[in-house]
Amino acid sequence: MEREKNNQGFTLVELLLYIGVVTIIISGVTGLAFLMLQARVKTQAMNEINYQGEKIVRMINQTIRNGDAIDSPSKNSFSNSISVDTYDQANSPTVFNLSGQRMTVREGTSGEIYLTNNRIIISDLNFQNNGLENAPDSVQFQFKIDYYNPEGRSEYNYSKIFYGGASIRE
Repeated sequence: MEREKNNQGFTLVELLLYIGVVTIIISGVTGLAFLMLQARVKTQAMNEINYQGEKIVRMINQTIRNGDAIDSPSKNSFSNSISVDTYDQANSPTVFNLSGQRMTVREGTSGEIYLTNNRIIISDLNFQNNGLENAPDSVQFQFKIDYYNPEGRSEYNYSKIFYGGASIRE
């Protein structure tokens, strides 16, 4: 009488092979999820910088175009802030400058209002008045925005330089 073999279990080699394949698959999926998370964080940092930079450029351009005159910087000079006389005396002058590492605006006698949040750092703010003596003031400006990154994480390393320019309408 011969005994029948019970073939319902796994051998040790098969079990080790299955565990190895599952480990490789899980490692790949985890690595891919980590890369996707880093890309998402990088995209959020880029979007934050682009949104706030473009908002500032539009606001400064609109203020200059709708202004009456440029108080500072004077013609053919540079400054790290701009003061624009406006037709609305309650908002005159309107001043854009840096307060620490954040962009601010002050309209008339009101207090400074932050135009940026604390997740970005603005630097290298420069205004140049290129207006000719008998022509309306024409201002070009630029500034650099960096994402606030105190931990030095690579996915937050992003900066961009914004440029703008406008002339007083006559």
